[in-house]
Amino acid sequence: MTDGHSSGGDFAIQMHIAFSSQIDGVCGQDAQPYHCAATRFPNDNLVPQSNESSVPFCDGCPPGFTLVYDHCKGHPQWVDVGMLPDYPRRVCGDGGKIGCIDDVNFLQNTSVFLARSECRTYIGGSEVNAVALYAELTNEPNESILYFDDCNPDGSNKPNNTNAMCMQHVLPRITNRTLNPPVPKKDSNSSLGSWIRFNQNEYIDDFNVGFDDAGWLFVPETCKKGEKCTLMISFHGCGGCGDGGPPGVDGFDGYAASNGIVVLKPCIRYYNNASQTYPNSMEIERACWDGYGQLSSQYALQSSPHMRNVWNMIKEVSRSTHEAKTDCMGLCNQ
Repeated sequence: MTDGHSSGGDFAIQMHIAFSSQIDGVCGQDAQPYHCAATRFPNDNLVPQSNESSVPFCDGCPPGFTLVYDHCKGHPQWVDVGMLPDYPRRVCGDGGKIGCIDDVNFLQNTSVFLARSECRTYIGGSEVNAVALYAELTNEPNESILYFDDCNPDGSNKPNNTNAMCMQHVLPRITNRTLNPPVPKKDSNSSLGSWIRFNQNEYIDDFNVGFDDAGWLFVPETCKKGEKCTLMISFHGCGGCGDGGPPGVDGFDGYAASNGIVVLKPCIRYYNNASQTYPNSMEIERACWDGYGQLSSQYALQSSPHMRNVWNMIKEVSRSTHEAKTDCMGLCNQ
């Protein structure tokens, strides 16, 4: 499964849909629909294209013009919800094209949790539009999809734990097991599991797209001892993985420790060198994932820079579908 907030939520949805034959579920919080950021809708306001534009590629814009940055989050009323399923359904046909995306039929029985929690930043409809996309791609949306609006009318947050809601909805469906309660925070990184720093450079084929030198892996003790475990890929929001210490995953590591979940957390470096190669990559430089096509017009496909390099890491952690390798990048016994 994939998880993320904001930019990480965008990327969690991208990975989920692009690799749907391998990824069973997603938790996307404050996340826009797949390929929405670069799609022109009939009601969009266009702006002149420039070297400062954060949307360098636009699907459907006339020459010399592009979209307002974050139009799917800041102006969800412009989004034509009926157009959302078109791109994932048509871009690769019935799947099978190397580097494209998997057949969307793999999404029919997937598990999806979506939430809005950045209350003063994102209008509620932005996440509702993502719900609408998944509703078109799943067989039983009322069962498969759980949406929660964590925002009060005044813009404050409700006293709810959306991360716990995510785990409670998605994990039992993809593991066919009862979800155990989380290990208390003070215990989740000690005898029951540990965060391990690994060298990301071994899995990167392009060193100009912002990846940090190191990523993180949370490995429960049960997984270190050889038990096959569920894999969760957790994507940070803009700003990267923090100050170099173990990142935590907003409480997910407690659930990981008690439910046999290996958590892979790849990292983009804060203030990296991406703009030297990609002029319109302001968000990448501040350690966002490419949810806007700043690295490639095909940013939402498996072959795009961020997607394929993260997949290189996933392949090392996962020997077979949804099952963590017992050697965990060779780090489990460290």
